[in-house]
Amino acid sequence: MSLSRSIILEHNGSMRVESEFGRGANFIIELPIIESLPSEAAVLMPPVQKKPAETKHGKILVVDDEPGVRILLERVFIQMGHQVDTVADAETAVNKLDAGSTYDIILTDVRMPGMSGIELHTHILEKSPAMKNKIIFITGDVMGADIKEFLVKNNLTYFAKPFDIEALKAKINRLMLSLPLSNDSA
Repeated sequence: MSLSRSIILEHNGSMRVESEFGRGANFIIELPIIESLPSEAAVLMPPVQKKPAETKHGKILVVDDEPGVRILLERVFIQMGHQVDTVADAETAVNKLDAGSTYDIILTDVRMPGMSGIELHTHILEKSPAMKNKIIFITGDVMGADIKEFLVKNNLTYFAKPFDIEALKAKINRLMLSLPLSNDSA
């Protein structure tokens, strides 16, 4: 549901629910329609050449128990030119990391069955303190005061689901540009 809402909001739409006890629920999705096509002059004019944005590609690990979130993030990051691994739980992420896999950035859900994203964060920093500012938390939960306090107190980056894909892409680009060049990155 959060993934659907993100897509709808990206298209300047809205979603609401109407329900009646014992009769189910109706989800109403409203999307704007294009009121006019570009003018003939706009179509005939050559496009303005924009200077390509500075980019740097790297290797990203996505840890989330929601398959839809993993698939979405994998597609987005691959389209951006990154190498992407996805796993459904923190234990699998720990196994990959302990086996020698390295990543430029790790995105992790906060709440997952078994080990939480915060526990994963602690495990990663014990072995690789340099990853401190390269872990991004994503959460679909209404954050409890304890989690919010932990994230804010430790100055950690987080995005609440449904998150703004463009803001996340911008954050990934800023992080990648701040990283030193490595042989492992694309």
